[in-house]
Amino acid sequence: MISMTTPCGSGLHTTAVESVACGMYGNKPVKRLQRAAVDTIACAKVVKIHHFSTPNIPPLLNIHFKPVVELHFPYVQPPSINLDLLWKAGWYFCGESEPRPSWSGFMQNVVLAEHHSPTNIHFLPIIDMHPSDKSLSTLLFIINQAKLLNIETPCVTFDQPLWIKAVEVAESESLNVVCRIGVFHMVMSFLGSIGNVMSGSGLCEALETCYGPNTVSQIMCGKAFARAMHAHSLVESALYVLLLKYVFDSGDVSEDDIAEL
Repeated sequence: MISMTTPCGSGLHTTAVESVACGMYGNKPVKRLQRAAVDTIACAKVVKIHHFSTPNIPPLLNIHFKPVVELHFPYVQPPSINLDLLWKAGWYFCGESEPRPSWSGFMQNVVLAEHHSPTNIHFLPIIDMHPSDKSLSTLLFIINQAKLLNIETPCVTFDQPLWIKAVEVAESESLNVVCRIGVFHMVMSFLGSIGNVMSGSGLCEALETCYGPNTVSQIMCGKAFARAMHAHSLVESALYVLLLKYVFDSGDVSEDDIAEL
């Protein structure tokens, strides 16, 4: 486990806890420490082991999802969303000598902001168990640490395989903790849902104009993450430009416009 604390001004700090190791790159070289045996470190500072017994009824069956209507709430989009419209409208002002920049290049040119302070990384005690073993140790340790910081309900992030086990353990023991799936796995799942919903709509054929068939199949299931993000961004931009052409040109969108995009 690793805790990361990021200063956010006015003496306040935000802390996040992850159950997997991660790396940090800074401006200064990392000072290397002398190597130590794993058993020596494990014996010096470990988390107390709390074993978990799987109940007869799977705990995941007791989870009930609320209707989507009950989860809706008023939301006002930030003014920065207008930058998206500005980038897409830039299609009308680009040419062969001055092509429209990519989304990342556009954002680097228009967004100027101060960077946050460096994040403080602290290694937490070791849990001397096999990763496949189900245990209460991680969640109980995080709950106890949260109480020291006056946090009533802590939030912990897991990768997808561990997240399913953590939800099962938290639901079975009625623990006051929120188990979140990692952002990377969440976005992969969302991209896969888009591919499932849009199956048979012609999206695959449109993507095959830029990517090979094997790559498109990986994009539709969300596995080729980087290419999927780029591909969906291209499709969304092309559809938005066609919509702008329809509005500005009194609904006159020709096949040549579609082929150009």
